[in-house]
Amino acid sequence: MAEVLALPVEDKRTLALSLLEEFGARHIRQPNAQGEIIHTCVLPFGLHSHQDAHPSASLNYLKLVYNCLGCGCSGGLLWFVSSCRGTTAADTRQWLTAKATVDIEDIPAFLAYLDSIYSPERAEAEPIPRYSPRVLDPWRFIHPYMTEVRGIPIENLRRFDIGYGDIEITPTFHSERIIIPHYWKGELVGWLSRRIANDGSAKYLNTEGFPKAQTIYNYDPKVPVMVAEGTLSVLAHPDEPHMESTFSAEVTKQQVRLLAEHPRVTLFFDNDTAGWKATLKVGEALLAYTEVEVVQNPYDADPADFGDDYRDLDLVPFSIWSPPGKLLRYDRPRLAEV
Repeated sequence: MAEVLALPVEDKRTLALSLLEEFGARHIRQPNAQGEIIHTCVLPFGLHSHQDAHPSASLNYLKLVYNCLGCGCSGGLLWFVSSCRGTTAADTRQWLTAKATVDIEDIPAFLAYLDSIYSPERAEAEPIPRYSPRVLDPWRFIHPYMTEVRGIPIENLRRFDIGYGDIEITPTFHSERIIIPHYWKGELVGWLSRRIANDGSAKYLNTEGFPKAQTIYNYDPKVPVMVAEGTLSVLAHPDEPHMESTFSAEVTKQQVRLLAEHPRVTLFFDNDTAGWKATLKVGEALLAYTEVEVVQNPYDADPADFGDDYRDLDLVPFSIWSPPGKLLRYDRPRLAEV
């Protein structure tokens, strides 16, 4: 892992105070010995009370980590700034770079520090954000798209806290989206949103700092598992066998290590080139650690497309699996992807 470059302590302190002023923090106290600056919370989740009398948030300028006891949310610098500004990490970096020319004396050192945070090797070490489940309250509505179009049982949607929201993409553009929360080790660490109609927005969006490279959806290492590459597969078929998913066909080394904790892994990635490549990559990596088998899927259908008849598909040892030839049509009626 690449070492994160040092930034002068005074520059960190200047940056932290500048950010709090930028985002409208009130009742800012002097930093304590641990580097924590106590203040009123500036996160845009609106879940605070008595903030003026009892400020509950702190920005640690030594570690550049934000934490609020009032709303139960926390994360690293990039997550904090992106959450307050409603922007992506790339936009956040550009904005912070512009701030450096105003607030930071050693601009080259600050830019090198940002580069070290953004390096691919550093990604797995970034603090995983944490949210209070109360932030989901405005979206606790089950949309018919999930039950009537996708055919997912309503009890599954309630079990996984699936919701719906009219999400602001830009100040002038909103998108109707399904909200898919992600819990990791008992904590809400972010959520995906999936568009309902092709409105020009990305099919999937996620909260800033979403730990897609470091975690597995619906993870339980104590039991044998069937692994897909999309969360909708889990929502459709969470049990018998236990189903988990990565967040795409791009499976990281850390996710492979997590999957290796299972006593047996059955791979059921999408039936396309990306899914076949992921099956080969993950299967080869897991063979030294656990039993690996693959769903032999001859159909032009992904796990989320199937009804319960997916359990009738053959399972083969990974060592003899090969991608299917010409795919067969799957008979269950389904709408085209939007």
